[in-house]
Amino acid sequence: MEIFNIDLARDADTGASYHVYNPITQELLFSDDDPNKPFIVKVIGANSSKLKFSGGKVAKANGDVASRLALADYLSIAVTGWENLEKGGEVLPFSRENCKKIFADPVNDWLAKQLVEFISDLGNFKSVG
Repeated sequence: MEIFNIDLARDADTGASYHVYNPITQELLFSDDDPNKPFIVKVIGANSSKLKFSGGKVAKANGDVASRLALADYLSIAVTGWENLEKGGEVLPFSRENCKKIFADPVNDWLAKQLVEFISDLGNFKSVG
């Protein structure tokens, strides 16, 4: 068995796309304007060198401000982009600052939970070949 070809950091750095779903109905989410445009969040994996450099630990948002802000910081590094995220009828452009605002708000805990689970699953970050 050639174990030296397994490079978890490389695979995590490559990243993956996640199609967000409604936590109540379990239905995949799409743009309000076009049902053919999925709400996608692009992320790097937990073994990414960028996340390891940032401390590599996911803070659990347990209601206190410090842990919520730590989680928002973690996700602002892990999230590398999104498609079809809207706020007030307008497309919200991706930025690290917008990302921090989203995840610092307890209303969005459901989204943070989905992303942390996806980011933590090594199987979501596989190199081709």
